Amino acid sequence: MAEQTHQFAGPVPKVVLTDPALADDKNPRVLAKFKNLEHSLDILSRLAMGDQSALTEVGVATTGQYNTQLHEWAIGRDRGNRTDCYLIAGGPGEVNWTHPVLTGLASIGHSHPFAAADRKAFVPNTGPLVLPTLTTWKATSAEQAIPMMPGDLWYLFPSNQDVSAAYLGDFERPEVVYSPYRLAPDGRLSRTQGGALMVKYGPVKATLSQRADALIKDSAMDANAPGGAAAIESVILSMYWCEVEFFAANKSILTGFMKCPPKRGTQLVEFAWFHQEGIPATAMTRSQCHAYIKRVKG
Repeated sequence: MAEQTHQFAGPVPKVVLTDPALADDKNPRVLAKFKNLEHSLDILSRLAMGDQSALTEVGVATTGQYNTQLHEWAIGRDRGNRTDCYLIAGGPGEVNWTHPVLTGLASIGHSHPFAAADRKAFVPNTGPLVLPTLTTWKATSAEQAIPMMPGDLWYLFPSNQDVSAAYLGDFERPEVVYSPYRLAPDGRLSRTQGGALMVKYGPVKATLSQRADALIKDSAMDANAPGGAAAIESVILSMYWCEVEFFAANKSILTGFMKCPPKRGTQLVEFAWFHQEGIPATAMTRSQCHAYIKRVKG
């Protein structure tokens, strides 16, 4: 089940944005079409930084001041022609890629909002040093989860939901997360100084439970029936894996690897790890996982 190729139906409706608080995770909105990938990602970066003029530039109308950092934005690429890109307004916590309005689009980038309640507006010389902290963490903190990082550095990473969505969408190319933060000239995390910070991650692969073969064989599900392989898959997944690369002002500053477990049931706390060990050779894409399930099931 390699990345789907059906085309985005369109057309792009005319929408007037009035209040960021109206953003709803369940109702993403397609707002504008791009022919140029570079332009679409520049617009996304500016929205992550709070630049309302980016909306005006692409013909999206607003009434009064519109805080672009209060919800997520995304760029979706047409799965059909793989050329056209679209600007999407998401919700305060995610862009729901399973929503019917986004059928035919694959995510290539999205922003993370700024939440004043739990993120810091650092004054000069008080933010954490970005590169030294991330480098040390990558090398020495195999047992410490990303949310334990000092300052707001953990907000630079893709969320567990981001990683899961990339795996489940079977996206063939990496995705980029644009943060509301900057890398100040002194190397510290900043809200106002320096170049924009972003991270590229993926493609996302998964490793399976040590009991995967037994669970596949014992499952009552038909792996070849609609939804059958996916149902078996949900039981045997052990860990998601992906490479991550950090950029400041579009220049690479650090690479590493990230892993996180699939979210199951009502689990509230999400854990993920940033490290220097590579992706296991046994890790597989979703299409490879489904093929494996069908082969073992027989």
